[in-house]
Amino acid sequence: MEKLTFIFLCFGVLIPYFVTCAAVDNIAVNQIIKDSDTIVSAGGNFELGFFSPGTSKNRYVGIWYNKISTCTVVWVANKETPLINKSGELRISQAGLQLFDGNNKVIWPTNSPGSVSLVAQLQNTGNLVLLDQENSIWQSFDYPGDTLLSGMRIGIDLITRKDRHLTSWKSTDDPSAGPYVLRVDPNGYPQMREEQDDSWSRFGPWNGVTFSGMPNLGQNSIQFVFNETERYFEYELVSNSILTRMHLDPYGKIEYLNWINQTQTWMAISFTSINNCSPYTICGPNGVCDINSAPSCKCLDGFKPKSHEEWDKTDWSNGCQRIEPLACGYGDIFLNKSGVQFLDTNHSWYDQTMTLSECEARCRRNCSCVAYANLDIRNGGSGCLLWFGDLMDIRANDGTQSLYLRMHASELAGPRTNNKKQRIILVMSTSLVVSIVSLALYLAWRKKKGSHKIMLGLVPAQDVNYTTESKEDKELSSYSLSIIAKSTNNFSLDNKLGEGGFGPVYKGVLDDGQEIAVKRLSETSTQGLDEFRNEVKFIAKLQHRNLVKLLGYCIQENERMLIYEYMANKSLD
Repeated sequence: MEKLTFIFLCFGVLIPYFVTCAAVDNIAVNQIIKDSDTIVSAGGNFELGFFSPGTSKNRYVGIWYNKISTCTVVWVANKETPLINKSGELRISQAGLQLFDGNNKVIWPTNSPGSVSLVAQLQNTGNLVLLDQENSIWQSFDYPGDTLLSGMRIGIDLITRKDRHLTSWKSTDDPSAGPYVLRVDPNGYPQMREEQDDSWSRFGPWNGVTFSGMPNLGQNSIQFVFNETERYFEYELVSNSILTRMHLDPYGKIEYLNWINQTQTWMAISFTSINNCSPYTICGPNGVCDINSAPSCKCLDGFKPKSHEEWDKTDWSNGCQRIEPLACGYGDIFLNKSGVQFLDTNHSWYDQTMTLSECEARCRRNCSCVAYANLDIRNGGSGCLLWFGDLMDIRANDGTQSLYLRMHASELAGPRTNNKKQRIILVMSTSLVVSIVSLALYLAWRKKKGSHKIMLGLVPAQDVNYTTESKEDKELSSYSLSIIAKSTNNFSLDNKLGEGGFGPVYKGVLDDGQEIAVKRLSETSTQGLDEFRNEVKFIAKLQHRNLVKLLGYCIQENERMLIYEYMANKSLD
């Protein structure tokens, strides 16, 4: 005898109809689900059946929450091929699940052939699974719609290239594919992006906790996995007593919702929506978009519009350019920039094991590297992210994660020099500049005193022992490459003291026991032999109790090095 049951017609009114397989979570081969039938998951959380969305008369097979008053559909099978009446049937056979219309034509299949043991099961997570001898051969979670449920993944399999992503409905009456897609970017360091037709916007890269700019999922456990074979995002509920979902609506808004029993409604706990700063690189290269300012586009500090005329007409597409070009091997600093969403990581380089200091050194050695940062904010920060070329798609936000932008040292001449840490960075990275300025003052003083000029000759070192000179001798010692390599244990990382704009600095011990500090000119430096010689001459003339003494130099093969006395405390205090 058939059982009279009342359920909600989705987005419609309460109507009665007859149910032939209510409260059944499994169906086997040769079973048929008609338009008036439903399947309920074993725990009762979800229901599968036929529905009509909104004011539409089209019929779809879908999954929705079973125990709430509002019919909330979380997955649709035939969203691109609706039934035009109630004559549809969902059948299970050895060919898998198939949806037939009134003319006995297949309009939606799973294309997952199995054996006579094939069973379809609606799990209490909302996942519809096909099992063949208890092995899963197909599941609805692999084909997300506009809703991300707990345990469902969005991401990409880098081997099969299978891409799981959210797709908005075209409207509340039409579940076919709408204009918005939320997916994990398959390139570069992982970030989330929302696409709309031919344009797109992005959220900040994964920082070990979340994607910057994405809705806050509260206390739920968020996981992002990325390796050589896959990258995917998912979340797990802390409490199964709360109904929750992440939803991409037809207007591009991404919302995290909780069901509130008292009001019998879904409440948006957090959300993100399309705004003036959403389109990718709306302010052009090196431009910053701020929705709270007018106009919303401005140039980064240290940059100016490439075309003031276009900028004044609110055409920001060409972006900004540096006021002072980078000095590359020396004379550059890294400014700590917070309060911005991280740059586009589509073409970034990353390493998950580096420290922040190693990250800076790696960036400094590459003249095209323009910024660096930790990629993981947990436990004080770890890993390394490097960006190259123009700074793309920068947006102001309330984030506190530090981004270190490469700038010419002159950028510390303004108010930012109030920052003590940045003043220290300036001193350490521009020591040669300071030396040259000091030299100018020194020469002016000598000239005023009528002092004679001190001539200094530099010749490339040969592979012979260096010669010791008396305190009165004004010429520096020329060290051979073999001597310096031996003293530094062949420039071992264990002997490395640090790195500045000139290049890395190593501790060494000469054969006579004297400790030295070796500044090795970076291979990426633009400084030539003449400039190197001139700087050695300048520094050699600066002898002061507060300046580290320059002992000599090495010019051999492609090497250019300055040899200083070693400071035991590794400090300029």
